[in-house]
Amino acid sequence: MAPYTVTVHPFASPTRGSCAYERGDPSAENALVFIGGLTSGPGVSDLTKLCQSITGSENLSYSVWEFRMRSSYTGFGFSSLANDAKDLAAIVAYLRQTGKKKVVVMGHSTGLHPFPPY
Repeated sequence: MAPYTVTVHPFASPTRGSCAYERGDPSAENALVFIGGLTSGPGVSDLTKLCQSITGSENLSYSVWEFRMRSSYTGFGFSSLANDAKDLAAIVAYLRQTGKKKVVVMGHSTGLHPFPPY
């Protein structure tokens, strides 16, 4: 994966020390928030083609965002979907405060795989 530039946004969240990473034009009207699954977190998934497609379109006016949830990276299995929902609500609230008109959430795998309960 090649280097890329991000704008780092600290924001209030139930996850202490939270910050979000924005790729693309910070003045974009809209935000696409990407959430990885299982042990993923910001910077793990290769979003290069997605970012190029979305941020390169003059008609869309989106930037792409990633952020750390309590279940990101090694937090998987130690948190819950309820906590993830609270973390997601915090980033959406922040994006609304910054003036983003549309917020789209996209992801893959919530970690709900057929593992036996322990």
